[in-house]
Formats: sequence, structure tokens, C-alpha cells
Amino acid sequence: LNWTVMPMGSMFASFRLDDHMCLRGSGDDLSCYFYQLLEAEQALSRRAFGRCVTGPDAARRGLSPQLRYRMVLKVLGMGGLNSPDIAQSTHVTTLERAGCMTEGAVIEYGLPFPRGDVLEGIYQDDHLAVGHVPINKAHLREGEDLTRVRASHVEYARAGLQRETTKAFGLSTGGDADSKFLAWGTEVDGRHGVAPAPLAKCLEIFALVTIARRRPRTQ
Repeated sequence: LNWTVMPMGSMFASFRLDDHMCLRGSGDDLSCYFYQLLEAEQALSRRAFGRCVTGPDAARRGLSPQLRYRMVLKVLGMGGLNSPDIAQSTHVTTLERAGCMTEGAVIEYGLPFPRGDVLEGIYQDDHLAVGHVPINKAHLREGEDLTRVRASHVEYARAGLQRETTKAFGLSTGGDADSKFLAWGTEVDGRHGVAPAPLAKCLEIFALVTIARRRPRTQ
């Protein structure tokens, strides 16, 4: 479908902070998000899997033994070619109804990084809201980022989308926002203005490259 463009955490490295300003982040994760989205009814005939059930096996399940049955996945499959576009567009549209993801505030790869007081991005099931606030007010539970977090929670409930509360952070937990947060795999330090890849990931890549170089041939 190629409907959507998603953000990258490394884009935060392009944001310049004034000495008296910082970034604070809050995030939510939707629980088993793809399985909360129903597949289109006309596509169900192409979502069958498993062995055929017929004859005595079908009769034991109260089905006609003369017919052949297969199980069908009635929700979006995570490996589906179009599933990421559908899931991304659904999430974005849902939060747009709540007044979130407004023009000039959205983080998307390939577009200029937003420079306003609130930044937002969605990556499939993850929603990130970032406040660009004075350092001396970063601890206060107020601001446009908090407004959008609260609005997103109301809209999730209205739309019947369940949040994975154990993965929430910052203002999304009901607590304080944090100037150090994880944005789609990038560790953002919103107080000092750095956005590196996590050290553990860098070490894993280094180890894999070292192992690959020791092999006589790599594929």
C-alpha cells in the first residue's frame, strides 16, 4: 500500500536545544495491537491456515462431515504485506480525532524535524509525545504534551484499543515526565541534547561484526 512513513529515533540528533530548554518524553504502547484490528471480511478467504478439517473430525465439532473447513485469521497478521500500513494509518487517524498528531508537530522520516513546543510520533503500536519545555518547568505536570497524552488515553478507550500499561513511561504513567527516554530504539537525553544508539545494541553489533570477520567467508 505504501500509505505511511514512520519516524526514526535518530532524528532527535538534529534538534538543537537552547541552554535553558530541554525535552521530556512520554510514551504508550498498544497491547497486541495487530490482533485488535479486524481483517476486512472480503479478505478472509485468503487468510486460511492449518490442516483441513472434514469427515469425523468435523462432525465431532458439530460441523457437516461432507464439507471441508480451515481455520481463518480474522485479525491483521503481523507478517502481512499491507498490515504495517493499515496499522500505522489506523493509529494515526485514531489520535488525530483526539486532537493529537497535528500538522507541524509530527515526526516522520524524510520530513523536517518539528521545532514547536510539542513533538509527536507513532511507530505502529507506539505513541511518543515529547514536550519542549524550559528546564525549570520540566518537572511540572502541565503543558501541551500532557494534554495530548490525556487526550490519547481518552480516544484509546473510546475506540476500544487496549494500552499495555507496563510499557508506558513519563506522563503516560500518571507520574512525572523524564528528560531521558527511549524513542524507537534511540536513547534520548533531552537535558544534554544527545540521542545515541543504546550502548548494549552497539556492543551486540560490534560482537557480530567481529565474529563475521573471523569466518573464512560470510554470506
